Amino acid sequence: MLAPDLDSPSIDGEDDEIFQCTIDPDDVPGGYAGLTRKLDLSRTQKHAFTKMWKEGRLVPGQTKLKLAEIDEATEMGEVAGMEEVEDIEDVAEMGEDVDETTVATDNVLEGLPIVVSNIQIPTELDVEDLLVDGDVNRDRELQTSFGSHVGIKPTLVVKVFDVNDKARSETAMQISDDIFGTNGDPVNLRSQMSACSMGRVDFVPGDNNNVIDQGLYDAPGVITVKIDISLENNSRTDIENAITAKVQDKLQMKLPGPYKHVCTLLRVAMSNAAYAYVNNYISVYQGKYYKDVAVSMHEIGHNFGLGNPHYEDDTGKMCYNPAKNWQIGWYNDRKKMLTPPSQASWETMETIVGIADYQKNNMFPVVLKLETGTSNDYFVGFNRAAGINEDNKEADNQLTIVQSGKNGDSFSQSWLKATLKVSDQYTLENFGGVSGTNIVIILDSIDKQRDGSWQANVKVIKSSSKSSPSRKPSANPTRPPTSKPTSATPTSSSKSSSAESRTGGSDGDQTTMPKSTPTTEPQAKPTKKRKHHQ
Repeated sequence: MLAPDLDSPSIDGEDDEIFQCTIDPDDVPGGYAGLTRKLDLSRTQKHAFTKMWKEGRLVPGQTKLKLAEIDEATEMGEVAGMEEVEDIEDVAEMGEDVDETTVATDNVLEGLPIVVSNIQIPTELDVEDLLVDGDVNRDRELQTSFGSHVGIKPTLVVKVFDVNDKARSETAMQISDDIFGTNGDPVNLRSQMSACSMGRVDFVPGDNNNVIDQGLYDAPGVITVKIDISLENNSRTDIENAITAKVQDKLQMKLPGPYKHVCTLLRVAMSNAAYAYVNNYISVYQGKYYKDVAVSMHEIGHNFGLGNPHYEDDTGKMCYNPAKNWQIGWYNDRKKMLTPPSQASWETMETIVGIADYQKNNMFPVVLKLETGTSNDYFVGFNRAAGINEDNKEADNQLTIVQSGKNGDSFSQSWLKATLKVSDQYTLENFGGVSGTNIVIILDSIDKQRDGSWQANVKVIKSSSKSSPSRKPSANPTRPPTSKPTSATPTSSSKSSSAESRTGGSDGDQTTMPKSTPTTEPQAKPTKKRKHHQ
């Protein structure tokens, strides 16, 4: 089952959440891999899937559905899951004769629109009953381990022309420079991923091992394909499937093949600026948004399995929020967990540095985790606005406090709780679900070092409701907890102005949550991974 960014606002304000399932290549004329079918769900069923996703019971790219329990008319077997194509022999009659055993690589369906029917889920059905208990797809490495977020990442970029020749105006060479810096672009997806990971990850253009005929690339890492349908008045699923088939026809292989990530560029085809599938290799960008480094960083973060990677998504040099910095594994040597002891009162002073000063100062952590004893914990970071994190719009050089589920170890929605200037404080009431137990976080001071690094001194105080912290509350209240989760859905073309969803950074980046749209939906067979950006 695939699922995209959740709760991502669309440009036109319409509900854009979608759950999809990956179709087994054996059920597809032509044997194409990666084609999907949308689940037609009621609002109640969508909410149930979203809840299971947030709780970790539905894992994009792994969860399977018991589709056999759905009415026969809506099962995957109907017309092999396709419409208007009766069998391989009929297709062959329209073109040249083909060998059924090699149909996946012989362009059998070239010129024929691939139209896949939706899966109708009866409204009275409890979707929890569809989950296959404990049956997950282990074919792909889970994107929550340290190893999956480091190393060389061969990346394919696909520029799409529709049947009416509508496509982005940039040349393939310009696109390659915008994404990989192949012609000197100073800030791009490749450079920023390398910078934020301290050189631990490298998004290289193309397949890296010359497995693919290099003559098929129009520029380093970039190919162009023309689909047989319009980008207008067609569903997202139909457009994606058409692109997937054309890419496999051109490269003569099934996706993802040698690639770790596939980025698709469209002129205009959807209500969101971009989206990606969680725990997957696919990300999709509309219009100019592929050029915005924070947008592409955000979407690739969803591929990595991150819930709400940024604060917002319209900037260049910026890394992830504290909860995602804990999860991603790039800073495993520089993170610290604080577990308040059982006694009624307790206090500690911790010094941390920002990601931007990671290499200048190796003495202090870059993220603190406040362990609550539940799956929902708090993560504290110093949003140093310099170097690789200089393009901020909010909370420059301030402390940011983010709450996230799953113990901060895997995909989860996150919420910005507060941003603190020196002397500001924020209280976590009833900490760990214990009535009357409060944790007070105070940005005590900032020390500026000669090497240009800044050190934030953070005081953490445990108290009961009958006792008071050692420092008076700040005259001006710090920002209250966000009433909404920081968004991790497809990036919207319009920028959000909601302070609640921002976790800091001079750009006010908003952690967006994965959406149920692009990530593929539950399927009878191992589902595909993918995600979406707001």
